[in-house]
Amino acid sequence: MNEAAASRKRRLLGRKKIRLLLAALAPYRPRQVYVFGSWARSEDDELSDLDVVVIKETTTPFLERLQQVGRTLPPELGAVDLLIYTPSEFEAMLRGGNAFAETIIEEGCLIYGTPPQK
Repeated sequence: MNEAAASRKRRLLGRKKIRLLLAALAPYRPRQVYVFGSWARSEDDELSDLDVVVIKETTTPFLERLQQVGRTLPPELGAVDLLIYTPSEFEAMLRGGNAFAETIIEEGCLIYGTPPQK
């Protein structure tokens, strides 16, 4: 992790909303949690939603994952755009050149877990 990425991660982990998010996700046992969008770019304001990608080994269907985890998020988080992928789904997206997945890796901030191996 380069110094700029490490600095962004420290800044984000110091924010109450991010600590609430990680506490809510802890029982779900994610492999990785990324924040992207305005929060990752330090451009968030009081109206910004929190854009989150969770990587988790699971056999639960995609939409059920979103419902399952969405119910655990506290109202204090406000609006959260949440996407949950299995490691193999996310890796396939990266291998296939999916622009969204590449943006998450390049511009998002990994706030929990270790980066995927290249």
